[in-house]
Amino acid sequence: MIPKDVLEKVDNVIVKHTSRITHNRDIYLVENTLLTEYCLHPEFDPWQIAALLNTQAGTEEYNGYRVIYKLKNMNLNISERKQIIQTALQMGEVGFNCLNGDIPSFKQFRDYTAASNKHPNEMRCILMALFVNHPALQKLEHAQDILHLSRSYAKNCLLDIIYNAEDIYRAHERDIPSSERFEQQLARKEEQLRRTHEILEELQNDFEIQIQESKTQEIANFFSSLNSEKYGFILDGLLATKAGLDELKKRRYELPVEINGLTILIRKLVQFIKDSGINPVLRVGTIMMVKIKDIENYTYRGSPFKDEREVKKVEVISPGWQFKDKDIQLSRPTIKEIKEEKYDR
Repeated sequence: MIPKDVLEKVDNVIVKHTSRITHNRDIYLVENTLLTEYCLHPEFDPWQIAALLNTQAGTEEYNGYRVIYKLKNMNLNISERKQIIQTALQMGEVGFNCLNGDIPSFKQFRDYTAASNKHPNEMRCILMALFVNHPALQKLEHAQDILHLSRSYAKNCLLDIIYNAEDIYRAHERDIPSSERFEQQLARKEEQLRRTHEILEELQNDFEIQIQESKTQEIANFFSSLNSEKYGFILDGLLATKAGLDELKKRRYELPVEINGLTILIRKLVQFIKDSGINPVLRVGTIMMVKIKDIENYTYRGSPFKDEREVKKVEVISPGWQFKDKDIQLSRPTIKEIKEEKYDR
């Protein structure tokens, strides 16, 4: 059981680091929430994580594409993610042992932190794993505030938690020579200076990344709104209208001169959408065979599936839209069941 004075010190360290966040406290909330859920469910894929988050929040805010996009921002591809989460869970337990006063664990933790070539988000993962798996820490007054920390602040918060715990336990040891205590304090100060320099560099990099991400998200939000029900699914309408115009052109149908300006406008708007990196996910009219497991990423219209083996024939009636090269899905394709025939395996 972690002593009360250690728990109080942990809470004070969290307050110290989170108090430095003077604006936009929620900017890292999604990233840290994802890392927390992966520490709880390391075997889940992005779609399972998205479904879990939606269930918890009671919204449809998340989907697999958004989770993948956030993971990419943190440079966590599939192979790296599994290894980093595994390491985070292991080192989280080492950290918990430190908080319980296990002296060898302090050395193990220092040896780990001294090693180079760690992933930039590895220490942040360890902090999330430390808290999510131990109720004693979750009960702290400011425990949830760690979800607002950037990777730099999370890393330093974790180190301060462990080092302050070590100081508390070491203070009770009477057989350490004063010279050795002085050397330890000097080494700690030097390390704090080095960490301060590192955090300034990382914060600058994080700032530049966040600026770019904010621009990307603003573009995504704009086009997502265009294709919302509120504005009548404008993107779908433009694509359908252009397809209709192309079909009339194939038939050599002469449009009235009065609407020539409208046809030019439609084509220019479609070109603007493409140039902005916004592309349809599927082609309208595409016929597919799907099972219940396949419709997770679609808006499905039709009768319920009898079981996981049943196969239905569907048609794409709305293409869905995505932000090219960013893996951001703006809207899901809509598929409709074709009821003329039944397909079972």
